[in-house]
This record gives sequence, structure tokens and C-alpha cells, in this order.
Amino acid sequence: MKPYLLFSVLLLSCQKQTPDDLLQKAFDAEKNLKYNQALAYFDAAVAIDSSYADSFYHRGICYVYMVQPQKAIADYTKAIALQPNFLAAYQERASIYYAVGKYDSGIKDINFALQLDPKNKLALNIKALLLEKISPNH
Repeated sequence: MKPYLLFSVLLLSCQKQTPDDLLQKAFDAEKNLKYNQALAYFDAAVAIDSSYADSFYHRGICYVYMVQPQKAIADYTKAIALQPNFLAAYQERASIYYAVGKYDSGIKDINFALQLDPKNKLALNIKALLLEKISPNH
């Protein structure tokens, strides 16, 4: 069993905590750059309630910082499945697709993000980066 999963189990067994309690602890750990600890709290929260899109979104962010892009993509995908108009999840997943060279997938995500918010500056910047990579002159 991975150390952070063991930590999650121990957390749950030692005291009864609500998903909100666990998420607050996860957000605090994430903010303090303690990604392994944050993952343990997110895992514990998801084990109790797997319907909260923000749990998957923020766990994806942790995976990005831990250089685990496939796990980040999976969590952003789950967040989007739970909340289909999750703008930030589309932007983050497009950024990861850019980083791993899946530019066409990134374009699809960022185009959808721009449908949600056509003037979003971050999405426009991500789209420009993606288009630069797939343009024939590049």
C-alpha cells in the first residue's frame, strides 16, 4: 500500500471526519506545497464522497506538481464528468495535453473552455500556445 494511502486509511480510522473537514485539510496542505499530504486527504475525501468535482480537480493539481501528468489528466477528466462546465478543469487538462504533446486534445479542451468564457485570457493564451505547436510553420 502506498504511504499516502496508508495515511488516508489511518486518518479515517482514528477519527470520524466529514468530506468537508478532509477537503479543508487537503486544501491547506496543497496551499503549503505538501502535495503527498494533500493527496492523502483528497483520497480520503473521495473515499467518503466521490461526487465532489473539486476533490478531483485539486488532486489533479497535486499530480501536476508531482510530475504525474497521466494521473492529473484522469482526475481532470473525472472532475469534468462530474461538472461538465468546469472551466478550470478544461484549462488545466489542455495545459497538461500541451505539456505531453497531445496538442489536438488540448485544442478540443481549450475550445470548449472558450465556449464557456470566450474572453478568458488564460484560455486564450493556452490556445495560442497550442496553435503554435500544431501550425504548419512550426
